[in-house]
Order: sequence, then C-alpha cells, then structure tokens
Amino acid sequence: NIIAVQAIILFAVSVLATLAYMTNNYYAIALNDFLNHRIEWQAYYLEKININFIGHQISFTGYPLDNGYMRYLMNYGIAGLVIVFTLIVRSVVKNNNATIRNVQLLFIVYAISESITLSAIASPIWLLSVCDDTQTDYEKEKQ
Repeated sequence: NIIAVQAIILFAVSVLATLAYMTNNYYAIALNDFLNHRIEWQAYYLEKININFIGHQISFTGYPLDNGYMRYLMNYGIAGLVIVFTLIVRSVVKNNNATIRNVQLLFIVYAISESITLSAIASPIWLLSVCDDTQTDYEKEKQ
C-alpha cells in the first residue's frame, strides 16, 4: 500500500510546491529553476483555470504542463482524480507480484514529470490494474 500512498504524496507535493511558488517562496523558486520551470507552468495553469468537480477540457498550448497529477486534476477535476487514485490503490492492493509493484512505482513517480503516464491509452498503470498474478490452472497442475 506504500505505492498508493506515494502517488497521493507526489500529488500533494505538486500542489504544495505550486502554491508555494505562487507566493514567491524562495525554496519553491529554487526548485522551479532546478526542474526547468515546471512549477512555473503549473502555477500559470492553476491561476488560469478554476479547479472544479468535473474538470475542463483544456488545450495546454504555450506553456507545457507535463505533471500528470496536475494535468489530470485540471482536465478531469476532483472526481477524475479520485477515480485515478482509486484505480491506483486497487491495482496496488490486487497485485502481489513484486515486479508488477515495482513497475507501478516507477510509473507513479514518473507521472510527476510526464503526463502521458496517467493516460488511459498509454499507461501501464491501467493495464497492471487488471493483471492477475494468481496461478493458472496449468501451473497449479504442475505442482
């Protein structure tokens, strides 16, 4: 369950860093410089778009928004984000396979810098959420 908690923590860090940047926090500005202005772009869209329950369809032109968590929040709103976190938690709880969990962790961390990792089409998180790590009948017969 630590993987699911990490997804929530990374989302919270994304929002908090953006809010701190918007108040000209020295550390948030330094982090923004280190991250090639990613936090600045998040702040730009956060100021421009009202976050609501169902979200908005937004064209992210001009300033790229590559933080998957922030992009999901803006496009799909609070409801969409709750669904994403529910699927992540379900996926993590369902799979006991260490390899699958490591891949999930990789993509959950990667989502902070690439929005494609939370895409319904391109993300292995969704595929892994339906994977079944139980033994097949053939494997059971071999034992």
